[in-house]
Amino acid sequence: MNFSFLKKYQIIAKDLTPEEAKSVSKYRHCFFPVAEIDMMDALAAFDPFPLELKLFYQETGFGFFHRRKGDINYLLDPLSLINTNLQLGYFKEDVYIKQALEFCNIETQLLFFKTQSNHYFTIDRTGKHNENPVYYKGKLVEKSLFDFLDFCADSKSYLENTIKEIDSKIEKEKEA
Repeated sequence: MNFSFLKKYQIIAKDLTPEEAKSVSKYRHCFFPVAEIDMMDALAAFDPFPLELKLFYQETGFGFFHRRKGDINYLLDPLSLINTNLQLGYFKEDVYIKQALEFCNIETQLLFFKTQSNHYFTIDRTGKHNENPVYYKGKLVEKSLFDFLDFCADSKSYLENTIKEIDSKIEKEKEA
């Protein structure tokens, strides 16, 4: 698995000059390296751990897609992944997490991606052919994390359109 198409958006703060730090806000996407201890904590908390997510954390990190003021689509960092899925601390009372967990069994999936509109996407903890499918409200979105991130990075409207499409399908199923 190779997530190099997003590596160019990785930011290593200690290597930035003040001028470069100002330009970071202009990046389309923004990723930060994952601390090894955080990665180990996430792996210990969730066994099995999604292979593609582990590789993404190692190769690229965690961070944001299509950043603009007020618009943040967030691939959770390992500690947020733990706190969100186990509902620890202030995550325990988060209504959006509670709603998302209605469609997710953390024994088989994890909430891993939060949109600007507080919708969560889940990833299978196990997969076939080294791929971890991605879901929204229990409906398959992409067969792999790689495909999901590729589409997400390529199109600013991908997440919004996916959410609308699946919510519409769910609504039609309720009416039937």
